[in-house]
Amino acid sequence: MIKVLVVDHHPIVRKGIIKMFESSPEIDVVGEADNGKELFNFIDNHRVDIVISEI
Repeated sequence: MIKVLVVDHHPIVRKGIIKMFESSPEIDVVGEADNGKELFNFIDNHRVDIVISEI
């Protein structure tokens, strides 16, 4: 299982990305973050394989 963290400051964008991954059995969205600070707090405490973030 691939563990994914979704990071974007727009809640609707985060929800859309998470919804897209729900149909994939090999991907587990383990969390979401609003900004870089939340991102680093999350990865300090959880194992994540991939971070999806806006550019």
